Amino acid sequence: LCDIFIEYIKPVIAPGANPEACSSAQQTLYTCLDQGLRMLHPLMPFVTEELWQRLPRRASENEPSISIAAYPEPRSDYENAKAESDFKFVMDIATAGRSLAAAYNIVAKSEFYISNSSDASYALTSSLSEGIVTMISGCQSVTVLRSGEAIPAGCVVSSVGDEVAIHLLVRGKVDIGQEISKIEDKISKVEQLKDGAVKRTQVPKYETVVPQSVREANASKISNYDAEIEVLQNSIKEFLVLKDGE
Repeated sequence: LCDIFIEYIKPVIAPGANPEACSSAQQTLYTCLDQGLRMLHPLMPFVTEELWQRLPRRASENEPSISIAAYPEPRSDYENAKAESDFKFVMDIATAGRSLAAAYNIVAKSEFYISNSSDASYALTSSLSEGIVTMISGCQSVTVLRSGEAIPAGCVVSSVGDEVAIHLLVRGKVDIGQEISKIEDKISKVEQLKDGAVKRTQVPKYETVVPQSVREANASKISNYDAEIEVLQNSIKEFLVLKDGE
């Protein structure tokens, strides 16, 4: 809640933001805090009571103590599988971006580009790009690209599934020869993972003995590995062009 949601909603609740979206984010945060304290109360009665008393009250809430407030119960109207899946995907993108920045020791004014191979992934990443900026420490900008749009030369890349990749601009900030060597090592590791996945599909009677769900998962992994290898190879080509231009 603190290190993800609060960071993510900063652009939503900033001055000048959409009032309806701002109110929705604030109400969601309040509900999470209120319900979280109620769930913790049986285990931590005193501190949760103290914190709960400091929360502002909604007009419909008049309990004098958390000890007699209703304990949280599952609510179907709070469930949204698509929203959870979409946000997990965005978190994966932000995590990949943070890993790139850490790997290349770019801790401030980092510039990211998100490439998409489908209209659906473009719509999702572009709608949530402001939140991605807040979840990557030191991030200066995130530019979302449609399928076919050019990626600036001098970027390193991390694949996020087979439709999206996040690119970090490192031109002028790192040693290109060393970065090419790092990418080649990464390709080798991904190829080993792919080989292992392919071998699992070559066991006797694979199509008839192995459950369909497992076969689909293996096929998805192989597809993701292929996509990641292609992205990494393209990154090497971009670095070589950049090196020739030095």
